[in-house]
Amino acid sequence: MDDRSAGHRVVLISKTVFLLILFLLCQLGSEFKFQSAAENDTKVGDLPGHEVDGFTDMMSSLQWKARPPKLSSYCREMLKLSSNITITCRVDKGTPHISGIIMESVALTGKIPEHVAALTYLQTLDLSDNTVHGSIPYQIGYLFQLVTLRDLSKNQLTGIIPTSLGNLRNLEILDLGQNLLTGKIPPSLGRLSSLQILYLWSNQLSGEIPRELGDLSQLVILYLPENGLSGTLPPELGKLSNLQQLWLTSNNLRGDLPKDYENLKNLTIFEVAGNNLSGPIPRFIAKWVNLYSLNLMGNNFEGELPPEIFNMSSLQYLFVTDLQTKGFSFPKSANLSSVLSLILRNCSITGSIPPYIADWSQLGYL
Repeated sequence: MDDRSAGHRVVLISKTVFLLILFLLCQLGSEFKFQSAAENDTKVGDLPGHEVDGFTDMMSSLQWKARPPKLSSYCREMLKLSSNITITCRVDKGTPHISGIIMESVALTGKIPEHVAALTYLQTLDLSDNTVHGSIPYQIGYLFQLVTLRDLSKNQLTGIIPTSLGNLRNLEILDLGQNLLTGKIPPSLGRLSSLQILYLWSNQLSGEIPRELGDLSQLVILYLPENGLSGTLPPELGKLSNLQQLWLTSNNLRGDLPKDYENLKNLTIFEVAGNNLSGPIPRFIAKWVNLYSLNLMGNNFEGELPPEIFNMSSLQYLFVTDLQTKGFSFPKSANLSSVLSLILRNCSITGSIPPYIADWSQLGYL
């Protein structure tokens, strides 16, 4: 065998050994991935006893009628419970923990127990569309890893919103809408530095909107309609530079729209119908260039509708009624090219209907 042939054989053997080693490494990697995904006995231990007790107590208190699985080994076996029930786990150094409870529309009729605080790794809690009653336990404020309290809506929860919810600094979504909650919105909610969505709609909340909500720098949606909120609009909400939707309809709010709201330039929806707001309709509304829904109906605004509003090309819904004015006419030119629905009722409009309205081809309701 010459040196060239020997060299080729060495190279061939080296490549073969390399490919064999690579194959074995891939197999080991696949086995590890499978074991981690399957969460079998060699990789995942039992659910800690205090979490088993906490979850068992919670299911009993919520009067879940189905037979619960064997909880100590649940995170290994991940049994399918129901199409509307999802219990998720996370593993920390081989120890599993319950990280999510989603039980939507499963006929829960009980209460949320104080022992929920035992589920310290919980990140998601969704009990929506049931008939859960009683108060929201103060101990929920000890679930510091909670990201989504979404949601406790569409139940029959009573009592006040616990001030302890302000401790949940990782919370991104808080939905307590369509319950029977009373009392004031706790100023402590202004400490929820990660909050992006706040739904407190259709309750029996009273008092003023806390000025501390202006500290929610990540807030995108503030949804507070159908309550008994009173007082004036807090100027501090004008600091919410990321806010896209502000819903305050059907409350008892009064006073002017604060000048600070000029800074809400990312707004797409501004709904304040059914209050006692007054003063002139601000011209700065026209600076909300992304706005597509403006509802000012059922208030006591004064003066004319600023002509600049008729040139908001993104506006699709413009609703204004009961304007306290001696009369105003349509502007000479307008560019509501995207408008779908236009209501200007009881506004003492004078003059003729301008021909440019015929160019608003998408207009379906006038």
